[in-house]
Amino acid sequence: MCASRAGQIMSRFEILIGFQRLGDRLNRFRRLILSGVQLAIFLFAGLSAFLLRFDFAIPKKEHPHLWAGLCIWVIAKILVFQLFGLDRGWWRYVSVPDLLRVAYANLVGSAVGAVGIRLFAPRGFPRSLYFVDLMVCFIATVGVRLAARMLFEFSRTGTRSEKQRTLIYGAGDAGVSLLREIRQNPALAYDVAGFVDDNPVKTGSLIYRAKIFGNGEALPSIVKTHDIDMVLIALPSATGREM
Repeated sequence: MCASRAGQIMSRFEILIGFQRLGDRLNRFRRLILSGVQLAIFLFAGLSAFLLRFDFAIPKKEHPHLWAGLCIWVIAKILVFQLFGLDRGWWRYVSVPDLLRVAYANLVGSAVGAVGIRLFAPRGFPRSLYFVDLMVCFIATVGVRLAARMLFEFSRTGTRSEKQRTLIYGAGDAGVSLLREIRQNPALAYDVAGFVDDNPVKTGSLIYRAKIFGNGEALPSIVKTHDIDMVLIALPSATGREM
C-alpha cells in the first residue's frame, strides 16, 4: 500500500517536473523571439536613419559609416535593453511605466552608441544620424509593444454573444482596473458596454473605448437603451447602505 502510494506521488512529481521544463522551454523560446524582434528594430532604425539622411541613396563613401554605426548601435542597445529588462516581459500587458522604461532605454542606448561611434567609427560620421536613429528606434520599440497589446485585446472580443452585457458603476481607478481585468481574462463572461459615474464632468468620455453614459440616476434608462444584463459596482469608498 505504501509502495503504491509512493509510486503515485513520484508519478505526479515527474509530471510537475515535466510541465516546469516545458514552461521553461516556452519562456526561453518567447524571449528568443522578443530579442529577435528587438534586434530587427535596432537594425531597421540604423538603416532608416542613413536612408532618411541621404534621401534613400546612401553614397558609397558613407558605407563605412553605415556598417560601423549599425554594429555599434546594435551592440549598445542590446546591452542597454537587457540592463533595463526589456528583453523579457509580456508585451500584451504593456503599461505606461513600461513605455517610460523603453524611452529611457532608447536615450541611454543612443548615448552609449554615440560614445562608441566617436571612439571607434571612421571620422566624419554625420551627427544628425544620432537624433534620427533615436526617434525611429523609439517609435518602433514603442509601436511594436502597443500593437501586441492591441492585438491581444481585440482577440478577446470575438465571443461577445456568449457574454453578459455589462455596465461598470464607477469610472475611477477601481473601475478601470476592473475593465482591464475583464478584457484580459477570457474566463470572465462579461461584455462591458460602458460606465456609469456620478461625476458629471466624466459623462460622454471614453476609457479604453468604453463610454461613460451618465450618472446613477440615469441608470434605468441606460440599462434599457443598451440592453444591459449586469451592473458591476466599482466604488471602494461606498458604504453598505449606498451599495
